[in-house]
Amino acid sequence: MTAGGVGWPVATAADLRAAGIGADRARTLRRRGGLVPLWHGVDLHPRHPPDARLHAAASLADCALLSGPSAARAWGYDVPARWPDEITVDSQLRHRQGLRVVRRPVAAAHRAVAGKLPVTSEARTVADVLCRPWLDTLWLLDQALVRGLDTAAVEACLEPGQRGCRRARRLLPLGRPGAESPLESRVRLSLVSAGLPEPALQHVVTTDGRFVARVDLAWPELRLGLEADGVAWHGDPAALHGDRVRQNALAILGWTVLRATWADTYDPERLVAVVAQALATASRARRV
Repeated sequence: MTAGGVGWPVATAADLRAAGIGADRARTLRRRGGLVPLWHGVDLHPRHPPDARLHAAASLADCALLSGPSAARAWGYDVPARWPDEITVDSQLRHRQGLRVVRRPVAAAHRAVAGKLPVTSEARTVADVLCRPWLDTLWLLDQALVRGLDTAAVEACLEPGQRGCRRARRLLPLGRPGAESPLESRVRLSLVSAGLPEPALQHVVTTDGRFVARVDLAWPELRLGLEADGVAWHGDPAALHGDRVRQNALAILGWTVLRATWADTYDPERLVAVVAQALATASRARRV
């Protein structure tokens, strides 16, 4: 950021004073858009990337930590863009510019540094996100398991009386390291929560020792599969063609392959009904 000829990504009030920019000049810069107030005493250049909000917490390491989605991003997790930036503070910082401010103490054991930024520990970060009423939180847990994080460590970070704690405890046993996308995790959660048999993840189908396909979610004993079609990958024409070739190869081997998109997860009851019917049909066919 450039203010008064001096560059910073983020500036605290102390930074501005050190650069010879007093309170009156700072107010003028804010009115003219030369500074964007993030929260009390911290300003950002308006052309700086939105992620700069994360780096602002580094200027407040004595009283603020990145937490929730912001900490997850700092730890390198794949986090939905719609999850809000968040810091946890011990003091009374003001909520500004879409930044979620959580006011509660964080024990020393749950404080860490990631990418030179003060953050909640990895286990505490996952625990906090699982407490949120968002549909994709299981995806974060699935990623954590791939990275070797123990669910017991996550559970130990859940505080009695913490809002969403019961929800987090329900999700913990459902985490699986085989998931490869947030859509897969969300589809699996919808099915298992409805009481349907849990599918195998990334099931490899072979014939005569030859690889045929890998199915996102599968019930191998019934030769039933479900593919989670995200737009980013499956919207590509070449990928779409590959999907069809793969599906035809599976059909020849007697597999039924259902497909689910993000739209299906917004109507989980319908998705569950379709899969339940397919499971029942496949079970009857196996008995014949």
